[in-house]
Amino acid sequence: MSSQELSDIYQQLAEIIKGEKDSNRAISRTRPLLDEMISKRLVEEKFLKPIKSRPAAYLVYKPPDRSFSIISMVWGAGQKFPIHDHLSWGLIGVYQNRITEERYERLDDGSKEGYADIRQTGVTNFEEGRILEEGLVFDEHRRNDIHRILNQTGRPSVSIHILASDLGMKQRHQYDPNVKTVRRFQSGYDDPEGRREGRLIAGSDRSELLLSAPHATLDTRGLECPYPASKTSSKLSELGIGQVLEVLTDSENSAYDEIPEKVKSSGLE
Repeated sequence: MSSQELSDIYQQLAEIIKGEKDSNRAISRTRPLLDEMISKRLVEEKFLKPIKSRPAAYLVYKPPDRSFSIISMVWGAGQKFPIHDHLSWGLIGVYQNRITEERYERLDDGSKEGYADIRQTGVTNFEEGRILEEGLVFDEHRRNDIHRILNQTGRPSVSIHILASDLGMKQRHQYDPNVKTVRRFQSGYDDPEGRREGRLIAGSDRSELLLSAPHATLDTRGLECPYPASKTSSKLSELGIGQVLEVLTDSENSAYDEIPEKVKSSGLE
């Protein structure tokens, strides 16, 4: 692995993001950089480790201005991610094994809060070395970025994602076609060093919090909304300025929406 090669790729990406306003041209210029990362095996081993219970999302790199992110998604055997959008252009390269992409289109006009009618438009298998770009373009002329990825094989798969945003901290949308709903979510990032079991999802670019020992831990696992958020608010009132509270929850709505909103509305990070 060459740190200089990676530095050169990061610099070229920064120039593309800053100077290229057309998403299709930006994708065309980014493709060879992602291909280089894959063909030269430039991703560190710590970003290739699966997590037993769910897909892993490791932040490989983002610049200080958070204008783009490089993410390593590690898919254990049979794992999949909920149907979602990106709200930014990007590319996905298959680094290891194989992934399957399901593509969707939205049929309603989005005028009804919390409602979305989507249908599947295709299913494609992508082998190691392939790069996906269709379905990730988002601009004022084209919206076709709703999909999900799954690993239908019996061994871990890895995909490298380059997005024109700090994707893990971006408010996006998650869809459920069975009940025709849509909700906001943040996908967050996992800690490749294994210091934290869950994902860091709130606090914009405060990834250094992964290195901080919490001053208190609140375990709300087993509780559904709104109880984890209300207990978080109560616990925060007991802490001093600058102290870190770690909250454990197995409620997705609490993790992605209720707790971050409660924290932000209190003027905290």
